Amino acid sequence: MPRQARLFQIPDEVLDAWRESLHRNDLDGSIDLWMDEDSITCILPGGKRLTGHAELREGLKKILEDHFLWLDPIQAIGHTGIGIAFFDTTEAVRLEPDQVEPEFFLNFSYVLVQSPMGWRIAHIHASPAQEEHIQLPSTIHGFH
Repeated sequence: MPRQARLFQIPDEVLDAWRESLHRNDLDGSIDLWMDEDSITCILPGGKRLTGHAELREGLKKILEDHFLWLDPIQAIGHTGIGIAFFDTTEAVRLEPDQVEPEFFLNFSYVLVQSPMGWRIAHIHASPAQEEHIQLPSTIHGFH
């Protein structure tokens, strides 16, 4: 089971930490952001379902071994209630450290749950985005 070291006060912090841990290829850091439950799920863009910490760890390990992974949200809608938060995002994906233009875009649905340990990820669903429906930002901004 993952160690739960950091207490996240707002769900947005968890998603920022998730993206940062993937960017750093930090497998342990990315797993630590999930609920300490066997019912956690992650649906990968190709449709593969990962259930529980062991499958999640193996799936993320394979992804992070094969690629640098930078997720940059370009559209986001969030809904937060008592103890639960939902986010729907479209994110640009870069697979090389020096890559400027995204390789492709993904739609993500995130479900986070608040526990005594703060906000944690319960579910992520990723699917390919249709580029013709993506509204890119109209202003140039710097990288993180």
